[in-house]
Amino acid sequence: MSLPTARFIQGGFKVSQHKVYLAKLGKLKILWSRELPAIQSSVRPNQKFSSSIFPKFCSRSFARSIA
Repeated sequence: MSLPTARFIQGGFKVSQHKVYLAKLGKLKILWSRELPAIQSSVRPNQKFSSSIFPKFCSRSFARSIA
């Protein structure tokens, strides 16, 4: 179960190697589980009842023609 979250779009967050800055929330340390495939378009912090915050990133992807 998780608590309600907010969605931060471009300009409302900044990602660095070890931290993400969220407007009005401040800096959060990040432990990356994998490399992101593209530039992030938005982030949604998801807080679990254990007090841990898990940022969920959204990236835009563009379809390529295989022909």
